[in-house]
Amino acid sequence: MALLDSVIKNVYLFHRNGTPLLDVPLDASNKLRPETIKGMFERLFDAIDEVFTELGHTDIRSVTVNDGLLVYKVQDPFLFTVYTNRPKYEEFARYMVEQVEYEFSRVYSDIPRLGTSEVYESHFDPFEARIREIYETLARLYQDYPKLMAFLPTFVPLFRLNEVLSLGLDIIAGYPHDTIKLVRQLNPLFSDAPELIDAIARTIGRYSGCEIAKRHFEPSLVRNQSDVLHLLNEISVTKIDESNEVFDIVLCPVCRNRVSEKPICQFFSGFIEGVLDNPGISVEETACKATGAQSCRFKLNMS
Repeated sequence: MALLDSVIKNVYLFHRNGTPLLDVPLDASNKLRPETIKGMFERLFDAIDEVFTELGHTDIRSVTVNDGLLVYKVQDPFLFTVYTNRPKYEEFARYMVEQVEYEFSRVYSDIPRLGTSEVYESHFDPFEARIREIYETLARLYQDYPKLMAFLPTFVPLFRLNEVLSLGLDIIAGYPHDTIKLVRQLNPLFSDAPELIDAIARTIGRYSGCEIAKRHFEPSLVRNQSDVLHLLNEISVTKIDESNEVFDIVLCPVCRNRVSEKPICQFFSGFIEGVLDNPGISVEETACKATGAQSCRFKLNMS
């Protein structure tokens, strides 16, 4: 698989004081000389010092080195770093860093309770195999389902991504007859991660809307509001206020019999965005029947 051979060269794990804990080469042809690695990480640790003193340590950052990038995240006392010599894949490298940091924190949740000397022991070595698994899985998702990954608005753990993909593919295959039944599985399926439900619902909406539209309309044509209305009316009862660029779902199957303090029809927000497939257009649900409104209204916003 070409993507696996070319995007990420190495993954590094360091202690905050500079002690190397893991060096995982993901490209067998990538032979960096010791002096090259030393120069790369001198630049990196200069950048890290600045992050700690001025910006905190929660953001993912990158620093240019040689012909590529070091993308890094600090989770005190650890530094997670991905090296790529293809800067156009920085977004992929950022997601890789997040996945590695998330999985490391889950596997080594006892680290904060360990003594300083224990942090440097070889019990980190088994994590190398997990890093390779993360990379291979993530790379295949990016290669086989680029739209799904492009539509993700926030971080979603890797095992959840597979669930998102599976549900999204089922919704696409089941459109229009099984769509809403499947969408309504979102809440029970992700009930243990309520903080992710909105992001996941919107992502699945974008992905399914985009793919369903490809099957119904000529791919070379720019899709418009009439196209959106046609697809929405296959799974809901929808009107359009063209002058205000608002879709009005009079009978909304997503929030039927539900009560909420905020709009909850993220699937439809994403679905509309996916059908239009225009990065300059975002959709906001401005009214929702679950909050007591007469209908669910979705406003198109142009950037």
